[in-house]
Amino acid sequence: MYIEGVGLEDFEECERMFAKSNELASVTRLASPHHRHQHIDEHFTFHDQDKHAASGISSRSYSFTLLKNFKGNFILQNYQQVLDKIQTDGAKLVALSRKLGTLVADYEGDLIAEHDYLQALKTEPKSVQATADYMEVLIKAYTAK
Repeated sequence: MYIEGVGLEDFEECERMFAKSNELASVTRLASPHHRHQHIDEHFTFHDQDKHAASGISSRSYSFTLLKNFKGNFILQNYQQVLDKIQTDGAKLVALSRKLGTLVADYEGDLIAEHDYLQALKTEPKSVQATADYMEVLIKAYTAK
């Protein structure tokens, strides 16, 4: 959400890729460090090549209309989804911005403020941590009796 350029990516592919890499455990468990590294490298290299192959056919050799109808073209489908989203949501955002009197800078500022707020929540406030520590000591003292 806060990484510029990520877009619609939900990172499910990362989860699938690392889940599939669990298959390496049985092959690399007793392997030498060299062969372990080799297996891992081959696994991820093949994964990359496989994803590129599944991305579809070359746009140089086929028309855009044909590519749109090709169901296996993952990258083109994502690109088309983004274009559709920009067209429909863009018009809604322009109308809403006019109604609310907001600008792009306002949305960017809100995103930065939200990010900063969430970053601040990564650690407990000192007063909450002190209360939790105190309660933990009381429980230990009570159970020690």
